[in-house]
Amino acid sequence: MTLGLMRAINERGVRCPEGMSILGFDEFDWAANFSPRLTTVAQPTNEIGKQAIGLLLEEMEDSRKPNGNGRPRRILMPAELRIRNSTAPPPIAS
Repeated sequence: MTLGLMRAINERGVRCPEGMSILGFDEFDWAANFSPRLTTVAQPTNEIGKQAIGLLLEEMEDSRKPNGNGRPRRILMPAELRIRNSTAPPPIAS
């Protein structure tokens, strides 16, 4: 969606970041190769996958036990804001 947005505003002559700031969610390998370079929020996707598999295996093991707890858990992982050239401070109101 971010790519489509960048294309659409470019086609309409809106300059990024002067006319509109754009921030993408989820880092991808070529985000830094855009013009302007895309600001993104990066998640630790490999670690998310490892944690998900670990939770799934635990859940499968607990389901075999007569008194498995099945309690929901929350795992927080850090995200990283990677500021590049597609964002700018808002203009000063006059």
